[in-house]
Amino acid sequence: MHSRASLRIGWRLKLALLAVALVGMVAPSVARSQDVPREIAIRVEQFMFTLKNIEVVEGERVRVLLEAVDVQHGFAIPDLGVRTVARPGADPTVIEFVAETAGRYRFACVVFCGSGHGGMVGVLTVVPAGGAGEGGGGPDRVDDLSVDVVEPDFNLVTLPTTLRIPRNSFAFRLTHRFSRPLAGGRGFDNLLEDFFGFDSSAFIGLELRYGIAPGAQVAVYRNNNRNIQISGKYNVLWSQSEHGIGLDAYVSVEGTDNFRDEYSPAFGAIISKRLGD
Repeated sequence: MHSRASLRIGWRLKLALLAVALVGMVAPSVARSQDVPREIAIRVEQFMFTLKNIEVVEGERVRVLLEAVDVQHGFAIPDLGVRTVARPGADPTVIEFVAETAGRYRFACVVFCGSGHGGMVGVLTVVPAGGAGEGGGGPDRVDDLSVDVVEPDFNLVTLPTTLRIPRNSFAFRLTHRFSRPLAGGRGFDNLLEDFFGFDSSAFIGLELRYGIAPGAQVAVYRNNNRNIQISGKYNVLWSQSEHGIGLDAYVSVEGTDNFRDEYSPAFGAIISKRLGD
């Protein structure tokens, strides 16, 4: 009995020592694999990335080597804080980041490079470390840093557009409007004498805009008439192609005398339709 018990204890001790040895062998290799970044080489030219779909594992360190073939190009993943620029004739630009959260992230060229620039997008899928699901299953996170020549500003004359602003970003705008209406005055000769309103006084305005969330923004505007307008806008539908429409919900309130008198609220919808590039 004593010899059998000693034999069982001996085998258990050997198995325990073997398990410890295996853990000791595996742990350094896992640590080394996490320390060594995964290199992804991307060539970019008008108007395409050589890789449009990239898949990495959650928690993996990624090193992107970006090579511009013809003109200057950019590469950005806003929700991961990734942004870089590559120049033709130079060594590939290197940028490293950690894919910390599973999900699907859009990347895009953020340097305008021609008429086909809007189509230079791709998807980075971060697969959960456990291997379950397909990158979190959530919708693509849109790239608000992409330059869009069709919709270049937040306002078209005095009308707001559906242009988005990146989250946690600011935009500053200075407006200058002549106070003399073109239809005012004694006639056309008087309009020429005033040089189409250039000789009249002007309304100067300052606006500060901030992206509080993807697709959501707020703005504060004040002019030298001491009118202050506070507005908010939320992107309900977003489209960067000829298919579909853009739709924003808009709300604002304007107050005179530095927002102390005569308040004027407004609610509305902004609709945009792209007809081509």
